[in-house]
Amino acid sequence: MVASSARGDEIRLAAPNADPHLRGVALQVVDAQVLAVDDDGSPVLTLARRGNGSTVTCAHPIELILAGLPDAHGPGEATWRIYSALAALAGIDQSAAALHPDVTSGQLTGPDGGVLVVTNHSGRPVVSSLRLPADRTDLRALPVPGSVLSNDGRELALEPYAAAVLVWRWVVRQESGRQEREAD
Repeated sequence: MVASSARGDEIRLAAPNADPHLRGVALQVVDAQVLAVDDDGSPVLTLARRGNGSTVTCAHPIELILAGLPDAHGPGEATWRIYSALAALAGIDQSAAALHPDVTSGQLTGPDGGVLVVTNHSGRPVVSSLRLPADRTDLRALPVPGSVLSNDGRELALEPYAAAVLVWRWVVRQESGRQEREAD
């Protein structure tokens, strides 16, 4: 899922149990940008730009906390937005994606086209909107039980715990005897 966050957006984490491995640390910010704060206003997520890259630091072991929660990535949960923001920061191409909080997707693209693999992680049917590259053609879903692509290619219906594989080719234009992919 892909999202941007705005000032004031909230992502709530359940308080971890007394396990000392799940405790957070106090961040002392020197020259990093504070991306998120806790209820007390203390920084919990920071971004420091270094050379051509960036370092993101989190004061809490989010993965460990979520690993101990049943249905941690269920409906209404928003930690996926952290991962989406990190992918955007890293410059990962997210031009194709399923846009539903219970669904994950990953894309592969090459010179001839692309593939989007979509998985419903919930125990109920979902219908997800899709974001796909504008310069694609011949979109189709491979025959996978439990998934149905809408006729217009804008939505994908998935049964509980089902997956789908969508494929497309790039629109090409002839120019000077060569085929080139059209730009977005």
